[in-house]
Amino acid sequence: MRALLLAGAAAIWLLPATGRAQVMANHLLHYDYSDITRIIQCTGTPIALDGSRTNLTLVGGCTRITVTGNNNEISVDIVPHGVIEVTGAHNEVSWRQLVPGPEPTLLSRGADNHFYRGVRGR
Repeated sequence: MRALLLAGAAAIWLLPATGRAQVMANHLLHYDYSDITRIIQCTGTPIALDGSRTNLTLVGGCTRITVTGNNNEISVDIVPHGVIEVTGAHNEVSWRQLVPGPEPTLLSRGADNHFYRGVRGR
């Protein structure tokens, strides 16, 4: 397991996987995974998930999550005023809000995507 340090942020632990994680120029943490199950720690940095047939759990204070891909099952711990955007197809995203406040913005810009309040399996 490796740690990636971002300026002004806590370490993000990268789990060994068939995919990869990288910080993009726009300060977005980009994960590229397919056909895996993983837990990802949110640290306040916006996250982009790209891949297909994944089962990903994002824990901690997620602020913005973008899902690009198909047939994914995503569980997210989101902060008030957070944003979850799905641009792929046939994705299921369950979410729970960590603290009281305004609900997140849920955006589906693809086909047959579904959002569920309450994180499954936890």
